[in-house]
Amino acid sequence: MSRTPALALAGSVALVLALAGCSSAEPTTAVLPTGAPEGVSFVGDPTAPPAPPVVGELLDGGEVDLAAIWADRPVVLQFTASWCDSCAEQQEELDELDAEWGERIAIVHINGDPEGADEDVRDFIDANDVAQPVLRDPELRIWRAYAVVEAPMTALIDTEGNLVRLWPLGADADVIESQLDSLVAR
Repeated sequence: MSRTPALALAGSVALVLALAGCSSAEPTTAVLPTGAPEGVSFVGDPTAPPAPPVVGELLDGGEVDLAAIWADRPVVLQFTASWCDSCAEQQEELDELDAEWGERIAIVHINGDPEGADEDVRDFIDANDVAQPVLRDPELRIWRAYAVVEAPMTALIDTEGNLVRLWPLGADADVIESQLDSLVAR
């Protein structure tokens, strides 16, 4: 193979990995789902306002635009910080929700720790067995767009990109599930 096609192939592989949210380093968080889940369809909430965009970098370095995810399934955003004791307590609720709904939803943590606090964030993830992807928001752009004053806060976005509900202080699995039930097409 000549040098030019080999470089093109290497570039293509790198692009695919970047778009998939992968990196050459060991991943520190779960991978976001791709493609619509099979055997289920969802309805939007036409009374809900459009959700602010969520674009940023995952803790493992992958760039993500959550609009591509919420086009296929509802997304639960959990606004967190490593110093937040209530966030740690709510992780069990998120794990329960994740186990119950599986690929039918995506749960993404939006971490508001400042730049340079990656070690604190990783310690929080390890200590609380966080299995969902973690998006870094050190400048609090996403936090401000969702009017987050303090973690935890939970947001639910439907497949139409509507902000269905915000729960200041977070929400338990049963409360979130009751909202998700209204978004499943019957």
